[in-house]
Amino acid sequence: MKNIVIIDYGCGNIKSLLNSFNFLNLNAIATNEKNIIKNADYLVLPGVGAFPAAIKVLKEQKLDEIIKDHFFKKKPLLGICLGMQLMLELGNELESTKGLNLIKGSVEKLPLTETKKSKFTIPNIGWYNLEQNNLNNPNIFKVNKSKRFYFIHSYYCNVSDKTKILHYTNFNDFKFCSSFYFENLIGFQFHPEKSRESGLNLIKSFTNL
Repeated sequence: MKNIVIIDYGCGNIKSLLNSFNFLNLNAIATNEKNIIKNADYLVLPGVGAFPAAIKVLKEQKLDEIIKDHFFKKKPLLGICLGMQLMLELGNELESTKGLNLIKGSVEKLPLTETKKSKFTIPNIGWYNLEQNNLNNPNIFKVNKSKRFYFIHSYYCNVSDKTKILHYTNFNDFKFCSSFYFENLIGFQFHPEKSRESGLNLIKSFTNL
């Protein structure tokens, strides 16, 4: 049986994630118990809120090193929304803050041009398509171009190595990284647990790594 653990550190939508795994008949638990997290086969880091506050909580609870250890042991690790952003080197929300540094890059604010303010707002809330990055194209995470996924965010991951980007999404004529994938690390800027069948399929794909 797959041992799937969602890190409950007070900064994530835990209930909807648990419901998604249960719907897929996958045995997942949400906890901040270090011994349980250490023994996870699959680890999920959700996140809502601000980058500096979230990374501070992880460090105070000494969960940051456990997450890194999980990654370096080549066990599957998934970051969702803010959880994805925390995987990067640096966050530039409110103040410059060091992240978990599992993937090179920085977290930046979505740009909003004067001419598009009537249509687009920040935070960006809504349903968007995913565009596959041809430089990183594994079959396991392919999605239908017509399907939409649910986003709610003001910042995006500016990943240094574009070959690690899995999908792009267009916001305000700006194409940003909406997911990344390399080795055993996955990041989704959108919320797969709120993205209907297409999102559930991506969660299932993660647990098949």
